[in-house]
Amino acid sequence: MSDSHTTRQLDAHGQALGLTLKPLLQAIPRDCFAISPWRAWATLARQLSVIALLVFALDRLPLHADGRLALELPALATLWVLLGWSFTGLFILGHDCGHYAFSKRRWVNDLLGDLIMATLFSSYKAWKLVHNQHHVWSNVRGKDVGWPEQMKTRRELAQASGAQRFLNWFVYGSPWGLLLGPWLVRPRFWLIERGSVPQLGRLTQRDRRALRFSLALMVLCTGSVVGGLLAYGGLWALVKFYAAPAFVAAAVGGLLILLQHSSEDALVFDPEDHTPFRSQVVGTYDTRYPRLLEWLVLDVNLHLVHHLTPRVPWYALRRATAALKEAYPECVQERRFSFSLLRELWARPALERRSEGYLVRVEAPAPVAAPTHEPRRPQRLPAGLLGSRA
Repeated sequence: MSDSHTTRQLDAHGQALGLTLKPLLQAIPRDCFAISPWRAWATLARQLSVIALLVFALDRLPLHADGRLALELPALATLWVLLGWSFTGLFILGHDCGHYAFSKRRWVNDLLGDLIMATLFSSYKAWKLVHNQHHVWSNVRGKDVGWPEQMKTRRELAQASGAQRFLNWFVYGSPWGLLLGPWLVRPRFWLIERGSVPQLGRLTQRDRRALRFSLALMVLCTGSVVGGLLAYGGLWALVKFYAAPAFVAAAVGGLLILLQHSSEDALVFDPEDHTPFRSQVVGTYDTRYPRLLEWLVLDVNLHLVHHLTPRVPWYALRRATAALKEAYPECVQERRFSFSLLRELWARPALERRSEGYLVRVEAPAPVAAPTHEPRRPQRLPAGLLGSRA
């Protein structure tokens, strides 16, 4: 984005005109919603073939304890990165299954989604519950089960303990949140049935059964992969073919998720200030990466269309995004990936409330000796003055 205030201008524009999601949805061609069985299954075959090819290359890559290692280690790292990206793409196929955008048959989506994610050390049903919550409450503080959920304001952070301030820096102000965060939060999602994610509310018996099934399948599938690799080549085989690429996949997945909804001037909302337009449009970014990465992760970085309507399958995202950019260019926030984007985020690990009904990222404060109170939130105009929220 060329203008550092683009997001705030978009929000002001939407609030002033009472913009809703309906006209944006109408701009997406209807055939973009069509599920193509052959394209869906061909994509699965493609991802599995790429993974098999990279695993074969890893298996054939020699490692010598001499001067040749200087060339072999970069090759090893490159294969790990490519395999990690491919794992991420396979996970995105499971993601499409979770939105019933892979197959026209509901049971096929759920079965395939369970199998894909179980092999990647994830519980499909747990992910699905959390992900659906994210779609409803994107960028809403305390509701979105993602980065805004626990992020503190400057005033809260100034009064926090040293341990709390360190944790906030670890998660929001350093690369460790990306590298280790995806692994540290997994046990929480596995314990959803025990109330570890209170935002989800009360679970149905059907949800509980599905959670137990997904968790058992994950243990079986991931356990089989781990056991098979240990039997094949010991601990090094496990690291070489699965653990190292999975670490890359989790970091890349975390990066994609972070930049889909984060910017130095991104807005976070309290529940009472949330509207669908603010959550899905103002709070979503299309971040462009090298074409090979976009191909391997199935264009999930083209994220605005997905938040407008998750039923658009991955292979229609480019066409739907192009139509949306032509009809409503002011609503599509697109930028190229650069490490400066991450540095800007890490430099602003706290929130500050503004009078326009949102919070913005700011630098962390110095500790204060005595607690003070948050400024009184401004009274909002009646919803009718801003138009429908649908």
